[in-house]
Amino acid sequence: MAHIALKTKRERSHKPHFTPLGEELINDIQQVHPFPVALLGAAGCGKTQVALEVIKRRGKLGEMEMIGCHPGLDIIDTIGGWQSKADEAGRPIMSWVDGPLTRAARMGYSLLVDEITRLNQQHVGRIMGVTDETRTLTLTENGGEKIKVHRDFAIIATANPPSAGYNVVNLDEALKSRMMVYTFITEPLCDEEATVEDILGGDTAYTKAFMNWADDMRKDQLTYVSTRDLCYLAKMVGRGFDAMKAIKLNFRDKIAVEKRSTIMTSASAHFEV
Repeated sequence: MAHIALKTKRERSHKPHFTPLGEELINDIQQVHPFPVALLGAAGCGKTQVALEVIKRRGKLGEMEMIGCHPGLDIIDTIGGWQSKADEAGRPIMSWVDGPLTRAARMGYSLLVDEITRLNQQHVGRIMGVTDETRTLTLTENGGEKIKVHRDFAIIATANPPSAGYNVVNLDEALKSRMMVYTFITEPLCDEEATVEDILGGDTAYTKAFMNWADDMRKDQLTYVSTRDLCYLAKMVGRGFDAMKAIKLNFRDKIAVEKRSTIMTSASAHFEV
């Protein structure tokens, strides 16, 4: 069997295409600014793309700070700390350097907190301080400096939901209560077909094959393909891989062993003629 041919032989750059739900969520977040927001949903559903689009539409993408949460995150990676630098004579001196939370709070930047349900407890109190009514960040590590949070400072947090196979914990109830928007995403926030077609240079036939394959995969939760993976696969095809090899390299081994033959059989049905 021959693999269907891609008309465009290179990866195309693309801009996000949001669904009506995605656009509604972007507008809702803009409307509650600067109050904190938390978006929970499966990996690859478009949460981070929505958060970045909100910041972009405010014209502040260049002023964004970001924290990628993980259990080993040190407090210095969030609020900052003392670092050794050389003075004009080359002698070492200690200077305080702000971390992303402190910079954003001080300067009025947006802070994207990615995967907040992987955040360890030592950071929660600092974030609660900048999101409650006092809007104050206290730096005990820097002589007790108290920073009055800038009026434009805003937190947009994303998270994978607990109890869904992710290495996460439940969000602290006190922190959850501080979120003006706290919502679960249950469907893709990006227009997948328009985005994939954009990546594939407008090749509607190849795009349709991808979407039909994705529909097959989503009939079973164990083989569900996310928007992110779908875009990765299209990018690989745009770089010269055929879809079968892209699926084998990117997606197949992310799935349980007993389901892998189903994935490749379905791919063969949609991409080979």
